[in-house]
Amino acid sequence: MERNEILNYLIAKNGYKSYLEIGVAVPGMNYDLINCELKEGCDPYMDCFFDFGFNGADAIEEYKKRVTYLMTSDELFESMPEEKKYDIIFSDGDHSELQTKKDIINSLKHLNPNGLVVVHDVFPRCEEYAREERLSDEWYGCAYKAILDFSKIGGRFACVRQGGCNGVAIIPYQHISEEKEREYFKESEFGWSDYENDTDVKMRVVSLEGYGKKVMIYHNCKYLVNSPSFDRTGKLVYGGTESWVAGIAERLAKYGFNVTVFSDVRLADESEGVKYVTRDSDDLRNHFDVAIITTDIEIANTIDCDRVILAPTCEFFNTNFGAHARAEGVAILSEWQKQQFERVYNIQDWLFFRHFLPCEHHLYDDFENYEKENSMVWSSAPVRGLRFFVERVMPKIKKAVPDFKLYICGYDKNYYESEWPIYVDGVEPMISAGKKELAELQKKSKIWVYPNIGRSETSGFFYETYCITAVENALAGNAIVCLNGKDGIDSTLEGYDGFIDGNMIDEKRNDFMLHYEEVANIMAEYAIEILLDGNIRKALSQQLRKIAEKYTWDKETRIICEKII
Repeated sequence: MERNEILNYLIAKNGYKSYLEIGVAVPGMNYDLINCELKEGCDPYMDCFFDFGFNGADAIEEYKKRVTYLMTSDELFESMPEEKKYDIIFSDGDHSELQTKKDIINSLKHLNPNGLVVVHDVFPRCEEYAREERLSDEWYGCAYKAILDFSKIGGRFACVRQGGCNGVAIIPYQHISEEKEREYFKESEFGWSDYENDTDVKMRVVSLEGYGKKVMIYHNCKYLVNSPSFDRTGKLVYGGTESWVAGIAERLAKYGFNVTVFSDVRLADESEGVKYVTRDSDDLRNHFDVAIITTDIEIANTIDCDRVILAPTCEFFNTNFGAHARAEGVAILSEWQKQQFERVYNIQDWLFFRHFLPCEHHLYDDFENYEKENSMVWSSAPVRGLRFFVERVMPKIKKAVPDFKLYICGYDKNYYESEWPIYVDGVEPMISAGKKELAELQKKSKIWVYPNIGRSETSGFFYETYCITAVENALAGNAIVCLNGKDGIDSTLEGYDGFIDGNMIDEKRNDFMLHYEEVANIMAEYAIEILLDGNIRKALSQQLRKIAEKYTWDKETRIICEKII
């Protein structure tokens, strides 16, 4: 597929009426082949030794007459009225890093809403032709660096490299702040080796037909509507599952998909390219190319959608799972969950694929320099053993470590007052801790308590897996201690030598209370050992850190993106 075919496809698909080409060069190679109602071109003719296909002076003069703006793109944009806008702008001029960046930013300022900037030659064939200076006829410059840096400032784009046109980047209309613009124009830190490693992930490669698909994400979190877990703006301040929904929506939008999130609460600040509506919104009657459903799977049978992907974000997802819901794919979190789907719902012929819950790695880049205190973080549901820990385990820890603190995040103060009329010494409820506050707690704590047990209506006890907070604590340099069993840790952070293995609290045992006390003793002993021995904690945290490095938003988005397209 040639560049003119890509451009004509986008023009026809979106009904575009106005087109600007930066870097016309030989009109017959692309410009003349574009089908658009209004077509303008910009190119500064420069007499040089490169063969651009001109035959004699007459051809050059004819070229000059046909180019709308015989000047540099900088001169064009400087003189262009602010109100002058185009539906689609093709950037194929000077491919040096700085000039490509300038053409992208200037083009976005003269783009209609719903318009596109298309950048050529973003997939250079070899390093020899991917240099700042043009030393040969074949030259792609450093346009790829401009795209990698656009990702770095949070820009939305996707790349297509079908056919033999050296690829294009497709950049939808968006606002770039002055601060981000200044950051963008700094010299790139990326090099050829960065481009070669995980190219499809970093360059957000999609098919041309897949670009711009309408995607809905349906997430039932009605149980949170009446909770006190919101800040003054109404934004949810905690919740691992909700973090995934908001995060994946934002990142799919960055790929150029048109994303609508159906949810009961405002999961995040509204990201450009994402529409947030309630689950009873009239938008649910619209047609979507793809539906990603995390809960209430029965909805899959009532929506107008070409493809349904079930993407559970916790193990108990199967309690809401519709036995006869249609789906083309199921994103399993663990082998255990796959077995549950097969056993309970007899799902064997659907497409299963593995996904995980990533987190913001950059929040924990300096983990070795964090000043740690003798504390733990607990940020899971109270039903998963909080009272057992506070009343049975914590007193034993405080006896050996008097300055020990336990931070409990995300729950109503009334819960603590009803459970413990007088606060337990050392317990510090962090009622309104958002993601940033939680990150600060993780940085100064030494251990995160992994409750690792829950209930399912269809399967009894289960091991919770793939917890975002577990990954975050690993990146923050914490050790993780399991309350019951370590199978959940094995699923979340595969290969971690976590505590405690084989010490389930068995409610059927006759000596239940003695067994309860035995587990409390083991838990306390491990916690004390880690708190007081820095070498043990360091070894565990380093092991965790290495494992957690694969939990990135880029990789998770890529997995989901491939299923969409």
